Amino acid sequence: MNERWFSRSLSFVLFWVVLTSSTWGGQVVTKDTRLWAKEVLKEEKALQAKEGRNTLAVLYFQNRTGQSALDPFQKGLTLMLITDLSTVRGIQIVERVRLQALIEEMDIGVYGLIEPDTAPQVGKLFGAQWLVGGDILEGQPTQLQIQSNLLDVPVQKTIGQSMAKGNLSDLFRMEKEILFDIIKLLN
Repeated sequence: MNERWFSRSLSFVLFWVVLTSSTWGGQVVTKDTRLWAKEVLKEEKALQAKEGRNTLAVLYFQNRTGQSALDPFQKGLTLMLITDLSTVRGIQIVERVRLQALIEEMDIGVYGLIEPDTAPQVGKLFGAQWLVGGDILEGQPTQLQIQSNLLDVPVQKTIGQSMAKGNLSDLFRMEKEILFDIIKLLN
């Protein structure tokens, strides 16, 4: 029964990622968005670190489990957090299309955005006050851990860290735990 629930959950998430994957490809990144990304990169040195008040960019989570079958959760978890955080009053979320355009223009791929050295630069480019990113880790056998970091971009300091643990079938519960921890950290 548990394997069946796991299989159905995995199938649903994979279907959802495949269904929405066209929004991450070049189909939704318009010519205007590409021009925006080019201009932002040209003017990077002139940007002030504190551009957007109460603006949050959610970066991809990095799969550090060594299991390539979990790679779709890198974007899937990010999309779930973006969707949930966009309903919180007082917080503006950076558009995911802009995120994709910047990835393509910087030619750094998914992993380049979440490296500790580039995260503050990415926050500055987006005009975000805060960045959220993290890792998908292996826990005890058959368990996952989702670790999230919240960075204050202007001061380049981590505000806090969240951790959720569970089986793959608990993915939605773990995402909500991370979500509520982020909201709590942002007051």
